[in-house]
Formats: sequence, structure tokens, C-alpha cells
Amino acid sequence: MDKPLEPALEAILIFVQDHPSHRIELVDAFLDVLRNPEKGPPELVEYCMHELKWPEVRETIQIWLDGERSERVRHVLRKQLLAFDDNWFDASFYERFR
Repeated sequence: MDKPLEPALEAILIFVQDHPSHRIELVDAFLDVLRNPEKGPPELVEYCMHELKWPEVRETIQIWLDGERSERVRHVLRKQLLAFDDNWFDASFYERFR
């Protein structure tokens, strides 16, 4: 955690943008990060979805949120949905979105 997170997030975003033919697999990978926190930080999905705004990711998160009972998980999912908004408050934390 002593290194800035944004360069890694940016590298992943660029990789995703450079591989549009793998969108189905990448959607699954982003959702897998949310389901399995050991695979990556939730900020990864927020960062990328703020730029990409993939509706299938947003819809899946919304459906998951609607059925989720854990308030801890619901909090994470609500934050994910906020990242799809053009006025995402946390965008100011990242150089790319300032």
C-alpha cells in the first residue's frame, strides 16, 4: 500500500480498452473481483467502470444489490454503482478524472 494505486488501475483500464473483443471475459473478470476481494480491490472496478460505463456490469451489480442481505456487501455495491455517474464524487481522487 506504499505505492500509488492509480498507475496499476490505469494500466488495467488501457489493457481493457485495447482488447474489446474480450469484453465478455472482462465483464466476468470485473464481477469476479467484486465477488472475491482477494482478486483485487473494489476500486479497480469503480475506476474502470467510471470510464467504460458498461451497462451489463451496472445491471449485474444492481441485481446483486437488490438481493443482497449483507450490509457490508451492499455498501460496496452502492459505491460501485456511484462510479457509473458522470459526477462521481470519488473521481476527484484520481488524476485521470480531475
